[in-house]
Amino acid sequence: MIFRSIKIENFRQYKSQFKLDFSVPEKGKKSITLLIAANGVGKTTMLQATRYCFYGESHYLNLPNSNELINNKIVDELKELDETSMYVEVDFEHGGVQYIARRERSFQKQSGRMRPIGKESFEIKHSTKDKGFRKTDADAMEVIRRILPEGLSQVFMFDGERMEQNISDRDFSKDLKSSIIGILGIYKYERLINILGAPGRTSTVLGLLNNRKTSDTPQTRSIRQKYKDNLAKIEEHKSIAENLNEQIKSIDQKINLSKDKQLKLVEINDYRNRNNTIEFEIKQLEAELNQKAREYISNSQEAMIQKRLLEVYPKFKSFISNNLNEQNYYSQLHVKTIEDIINRGICVCGRPLADHPESFDHLEQLKKTSLPLETAQYMNLINEKFNQTVEYKDNYEKLKLIHDRMNQIRTEISSKNKDYNNNSEEISKIEKVIGVNFQEEMEGFLNEKSELNRKLGENQTFLDLFIKNADKLSKEIEIIDSS
Repeated sequence: MIFRSIKIENFRQYKSQFKLDFSVPEKGKKSITLLIAANGVGKTTMLQATRYCFYGESHYLNLPNSNELINNKIVDELKELDETSMYVEVDFEHGGVQYIARRERSFQKQSGRMRPIGKESFEIKHSTKDKGFRKTDADAMEVIRRILPEGLSQVFMFDGERMEQNISDRDFSKDLKSSIIGILGIYKYERLINILGAPGRTSTVLGLLNNRKTSDTPQTRSIRQKYKDNLAKIEEHKSIAENLNEQIKSIDQKINLSKDKQLKLVEINDYRNRNNTIEFEIKQLEAELNQKAREYISNSQEAMIQKRLLEVYPKFKSFISNNLNEQNYYSQLHVKTIEDIINRGICVCGRPLADHPESFDHLEQLKKTSLPLETAQYMNLINEKFNQTVEYKDNYEKLKLIHDRMNQIRTEISSKNKDYNNNSEEISKIEKVIGVNFQEEMEGFLNEKSELNRKLGENQTFLDLFIKNADKLSKEIEIIDSS
């Protein structure tokens, strides 16, 4: 066998399509292809890919299930219920004939995981002189087994860093033996040996002869009965597994028939996600609108006061000017202050008023033009308010900006409500086409399939246990019959 090339897509580390051409011997010259790379890059994966292509899932070749072989990063790039495929294609020569072997499996993203759908396909094409490549008429697996039986694959394809199967391993030895018998063409002799059998097997010639010459003890009969019971249990659980697989296959067919509806379901989910986003954005806009409304009311009150003050300010200014012409007013000079100075007889500077009689006259004149304390305070407050009216223009501009933003928010809310209603209408239209309960039906299918898979795994556990017990009892019977 001479390998020409290998093509891989979505197999383990090899995402998307990858092809490797091997060096092919020409004109009697030998050649070799050497792969050099760091650990973990994918050298061993190339070997596993070749084994998987030829033999599929194989326990003694240490290949995981196909759903564990698909590249684990693909699931992040697919939408729910999207499909993709994984395949390995090997181009090789054997006996002067060129072959192309291809094994492929389809997958679908379900509940965030890649799950296999349909059956795994495997085909072999061979070259012809006048028609190029055509599909081999014989069973593809039989063709591979004739060229390179599974038992011999470990001899010709092995991982130098970590031998995955020891030649002394029971399963490997058994399959290697079967492969060598097939290559040598001595199946008839092997069949004859099986018919003659061993003394411990009552279904064989030697077993029947041995059974006639010995009589079982109660303990031996008990062991034989347990062996028969285990065989019956094995058949029972195989039948259960077959029935469960048929049910799973039926559910898969129902799911596959609903692909168009599944796409519509994805479309509904997209519309619902958009509406959830719109609802969140509308709530944010409404919160901002309420905050802007409070700002507007607060600033409006201050602006109205300032506007009214500006309107009466000319009259106030005229009033003050007219009065100043007649007599002087001191905003900070109060009647109470002057009376206190006169009563004490001492000026605020500390000078006695008795030494300066003219000061009494001057203070009496000031009493006539000074204001009562309360009036002076109000006058000062009014004057301060009038001084603040210079901020009216800034407040007005601020109010205008707030008002414009409020109108903008209302427009945005109106637009988003329109989008929300349009999305809701689209959801209603699609639900009329696929039915409102379709999503529940799909979830029911997936849940039912999950439960069946759980039962299948549980059944396999019991099946393995009964097979193990039957094997153990068979050995005990062989020992008894050979003694």
